[in-house]
Amino acid sequence: MNVLSKDFWDCEFFKYRKEDLDRFGFIEETKALLLAHGLPKNHSIFDKRGIQFFDCADFAQVVFNKEEFIRIGQSRGAFISIQKRTQEVYAIPESGLSNGGFINSNIKWFLLFHQLFYAELGKVDNIDDDKQCERFGNMLRREFEKMDPCAMLDKESTWSRIVEEYENGVV
Repeated sequence: MNVLSKDFWDCEFFKYRKEDLDRFGFIEETKALLLAHGLPKNHSIFDKRGIQFFDCADFAQVVFNKEEFIRIGQSRGAFISIQKRTQEVYAIPESGLSNGGFINSNIKWFLLFHQLFYAELGKVDNIDDDKQCERFGNMLRREFEKMDPCAMLDKESTWSRIVEEYENGVV
């Protein structure tokens, strides 16, 4: 599953212009994705989870822990940001008081991980059943490790912690 599914997203997307994206220093791969697809504007799952992306006019260049980032959205007390040097996606605390949390190697994987997670979660009959929950977690780990291994390497990374909770049935 390496393609964004229009059926899954079924929402409006922000449309970006090349000249606006050029101002922020995105690499070509990131710009291509943002130009071709944009970012979800009002996806029901993101809305429920407090994830909100910005229009380009609201992107901001910031420095955090001596690294440059581009703020592209927010999620419950953190800014969803792309590190300029690597294009990795991080959650940077709004307070700026703690370390930012690595999420994915790039924005494409961020979107695809959410797509896979919620598409497959919808197929689980009873997530409160420990066996089904564990199977779901194990499947996610296998798929995520194939898609974006870096997102799963650090036990404290966002996706690694989420998957472990499902594998252990503590959701």
